[in-house]
Amino acid sequence: MDDLIRDLQELMDEWIQALPLLNYEEMEAYVDKREIIISKMKSTPATYLERDKYSESIQQLLQYDSIILSKMKQLRDEALQGSTKISAGRIQRNAYEGSYTPDSVFFDRKK
Repeated sequence: MDDLIRDLQELMDEWIQALPLLNYEEMEAYVDKREIIISKMKSTPATYLERDKYSESIQQLLQYDSIILSKMKQLRDEALQGSTKISAGRIQRNAYEGSYTPDSVFFDRKK
C-alpha cells in the first residue's frame, strides 16, 4: 500500500505541475493512470491501522480534485465553444449553398 500511495502522490504532483499546459488527451492519460492506481488500492485489503496511517495522505490528495475538476471544466467549455463555432459555420454555409433544383433550363442556339 505504501508503494501505491507514493505512486499516486507522484502522479498527482506531476499532474498539478503540468496542469496549465495540458490538453484533453494528456488529461485523459493522467485520469487513466490515476484510475489504475486507485483500482489497485481498492483491491488491496487494508486494516484499520493502515487506513488511519494513510488517511492524512489521502485527504491531501483529495484536495487536488477541485483544481483538476476546474481544468476539466475549462477544457469542456473550450470544446463546446469550438463545437458551437463549427455549427454556426455550417449553418451559414448551408444558407449560401442552396440545395435546389433549377426550374428551367435555357439553351442557346447558334444562328
